[in-house]
Amino acid sequence: MKKTQKWFYSLAAAALIFSGCSAKPQEKPADGAMTAGTYTATSSGYAGEMEVSVTVDEEKILTIEIGENNETPSVGGMAIEQLPGQIIDAQSIALDGVSGATYTSKAILDSVKDCLTQAGADLSLFEKSPTASTGEEITISSDVVIVGAGAAGLSAALRLQELGQEHILVIEKMAYTGGASATCGGGFSAAGSKYQKEAGIEDTPELMIEELLKKGHNINDAELTKLHAENSAAAIDWLIDDIGAQFNVPQPSEKGIARDFTAVGGGAGFMQTLHDVAQQRGIEIQLNTQATELIVDNGIVTGVKAKDNKGNQYTIDAKAVLLATGGYGSNQKLIEKADVGRVIYYGPVSSNGEGLEMAQKIGAKVTNLQYLGVKPNGLEVTAGVGKYTQPANNAMWKASAGILVNDAGKRLISETSSEQELVSVYKQQNDWAMYTVMDQAAYDIFYKTAIEKHLFSETEAKTWIEEKGTGTTVFVKGETLADAAQQAGIDAEALAETLEAYNQGYEAGKDEFGRTLSAEFKTDGPLYIVKQNLRFATSLGGLDINPECQVLTEQDEPIAGLYAAGEVVGNVQGDASSAYLSWAGTSGKLAAESIDAVLK
Repeated sequence: MKKTQKWFYSLAAAALIFSGCSAKPQEKPADGAMTAGTYTATSSGYAGEMEVSVTVDEEKILTIEIGENNETPSVGGMAIEQLPGQIIDAQSIALDGVSGATYTSKAILDSVKDCLTQAGADLSLFEKSPTASTGEEITISSDVVIVGAGAAGLSAALRLQELGQEHILVIEKMAYTGGASATCGGGFSAAGSKYQKEAGIEDTPELMIEELLKKGHNINDAELTKLHAENSAAAIDWLIDDIGAQFNVPQPSEKGIARDFTAVGGGAGFMQTLHDVAQQRGIEIQLNTQATELIVDNGIVTGVKAKDNKGNQYTIDAKAVLLATGGYGSNQKLIEKADVGRVIYYGPVSSNGEGLEMAQKIGAKVTNLQYLGVKPNGLEVTAGVGKYTQPANNAMWKASAGILVNDAGKRLISETSSEQELVSVYKQQNDWAMYTVMDQAAYDIFYKTAIEKHLFSETEAKTWIEEKGTGTTVFVKGETLADAAQQAGIDAEALAETLEAYNQGYEAGKDEFGRTLSAEFKTDGPLYIVKQNLRFATSLGGLDINPECQVLTEQDEPIAGLYAAGEVVGNVQGDASSAYLSWAGTSGKLAAESIDAVLK
C-alpha cells in the first residue's frame, strides 16, 4: 500500500530536530550561487520511484520534502526520516547515507543533487565532506543493557518491562530497529500453542524436537533444541496475546504437522509491531550506537562500552548485559571458517559478528562457525552478494509452467521439493547454480510477486534484461527459446527437449519428478531465464549458552552478568536453519525471564 504521509524538513527545524547529527555545517556557498525557489526530482528507491522537493535561497538548502513512497518503514523509512535533516544540517550531499538503507539513501541524495543542479548551484560547494564531531565521554547506568534491537533484543526488552524491570536500555548500531528479523519471511515455528489447539492441530514439543534434529542432521545441541521447542508455544501465545503481533495461524494439513505461524507483513511487519509497542511502552532504544567492548570486573560482566555516530563514547554500567547482536554473515573473516563453496550472501549489512567477537575476548566459548543456513533460489547482484526470490519462485511454480534446469538444459528435480533437497541438487552443478526458465505467463507471476514483496525493483529487472546476460546478474528475456538460452549460457537443444518432456507430462497428467503441473509451457516466446545461486543470510555458529541463556566459557562455566539470545547463539539449528525467527523470539523472552529472576 502506498504511504500517503509526506516528510518535510526545514533549515530552522533542523537545528532542533537534528542537532544530534554528527555532521557540522559547512561555510556558506558563494553569494548568488543559486536561483531561489523549489525544485523537484525523482529517483528510484528500494521499492520504486520517490519524489523529492528541495527549496533553496541563493546560498542554502532551506527545506527538503519527501513525497509519497513505498519504502519499507523500518529500514528505508529511517533514511527518509533522518537523511534530509542531515543534509540540511551539513549543507552537504557528501554524506554516507543511512547504513542498511542504501537504495533509499542514494535516491534521496541523487534527487537533492538533481534539484541543486536545476537551481544552478556550484555543486562543489555542496560536495565537501562534513567535519566529524569529536563527541563526549558519557557514563550511563541501567539495570539491564540489551545490545541489538532485532527480534531477540526487543522481545527481551518487552518481557523485562512486563516483569517489572524499569531501567532497561537497548542500544542498536544501525539507524533503525529490526536487524535480520526485519528481512526474513516471518515464519515462526511453535509446538502446542493454544492457537494450534483451537484450529484442531495436535502437536507436541517432542515432535518439534524430532523435526529440528532431523533438519539439522542431529548436529544441534540437544539441550538448546529442547529449550526452544518446549518454550515456543508460550512465546507465540505471548507475542499474539500480550504484544499484539499479528500472525496467520497454521491450518491442518496433510503434508505434516502445521506449526508454522506466519507474521502478517513478514518479518518487517513483525518487527514494526515490536518497535511500535516498545515505543508506546516507553522502552529506551538508542540507535546509531555500537557496543565495542564488554566491561568485566573480577570475572563479572558489569556493562559495555559503546560509541555513536556523533563521536560520543559511552560507558554503560549494568547489572546484566544481553547480547542480541545477530549473526556474522557479512563478516568475511568469520565466514572463511565455513566450508560452503559458491554461496551468495543476501542478509543485512549489520550481521558482522561484533557481539560474538566481544564475548570471545573475555573467554566465551563459540561453536559451529563452520555452518551457514544455505538455501536455494538466490539472485546474485554484485560479486558474492545478492537477493532471494523464493516467494516469487513458489508462487510461480504453483500456478504456472516455469521449470528449473542446470546449464546443460536438464531438469533434475521437482521444483517444489524441500529446500534441503534442492540445495543438494544445486551443489552438484557448475557454479552451484540452477536456472529458472519461464514463459510469459510464468514470468508475469514471478515478476508481480517479486515487485509486491520488494524482492527486486522494476528498475533492476529492466536493467538486467537490457544487459542480456553480460552482467553479474543473469536475468534475460529472449523472443525465442534459442535467443534466451544463448543469453543465459544454456544448451538450447537440450532445453527444448526438456520443455517438450515437461509438456508431455502435463498432457498425460503425470510429471516425471512428481510435481503437480498446472499449465502447459508456451515455447513460442518470449522466454525468460534467471540464474539462481545458493544463498545464505543466517549464520548457524555462535556463542554457547546454558538453559538460562547465560554465556558459557570454554570450560562450560557461566559468565556472570552475561546473557545471549537469537542468532548470536550457536548450535541451535545444527547445519540447516529452519526456525530462527522462532528461536529469536523464544530465546529473547527466556533470557528476559532468567535475568529478571537474578535481579529480583
